[in-house]
Amino acid sequence: MHYRLSIAGVAAALLLGGCSTIEERQQQRVADIPEAGRGYVVGTFAIQCKPADASCVNEYDAQLLQFRSADKTWEDSVAIGNYGVPTFQRQVFDYERAERAEKGKRFCVPLRPGSYGFYGFTYFIGGIAYSFKRASEFNLAFIVKPGEITDVGKLKLTSEHGRHLLGFQVPVPGMLLLSGQPKADIDAALQKCPERVRAWPVREASLRAMDAATPLVRMNPAP
Repeated sequence: MHYRLSIAGVAAALLLGGCSTIEERQQQRVADIPEAGRGYVVGTFAIQCKPADASCVNEYDAQLLQFRSADKTWEDSVAIGNYGVPTFQRQVFDYERAERAEKGKRFCVPLRPGSYGFYGFTYFIGGIAYSFKRASEFNLAFIVKPGEITDVGKLKLTSEHGRHLLGFQVPVPGMLLLSGQPKADIDAALQKCPERVRAWPVREASLRAMDAATPLVRMNPAP
């Protein structure tokens, strides 16, 4: 088993979230760095959803993509869903493609220059968190440079279904699919960045599944 189970997952997320969002905390973390000395990371965080009538439903309360500095002294995440906010609040997505069972959000994260890597992902559902065991963590490395924007592409979390002891189907964690993204999607992600940095040069990180060395990270065959 690659995942560990935490019964207090969502409750802990609510407590840790406090009154600030992940995006607000990210801005606070680089507040002491002049704009020209920062770097930004853009991308698309997509999830597999369940088609229902004319829409597509996210079966989870929240999902996280976790990344950290290369020296493992600092970590953060990109979130989808109701992570750190009241669970009755509507989930917000930037796009939905019901015909492909996919919806997602763009992100633009300010970071100190340095080396980083995605190392795990977490699914929250019904007060339970499925997250990676430490022994199963991977490393998808990327570099952040001052005055530059790093594009990490599209990162998509899939979902599977298992059978509950009572016989009904329940969603269970899937895998992470990696792909590049077309210019239109990069431009959409850049709209999440401060207007004054959107003209900065964009460098592609080219994340590769083979570097993760785990069957739970693969290249997306149909991005």
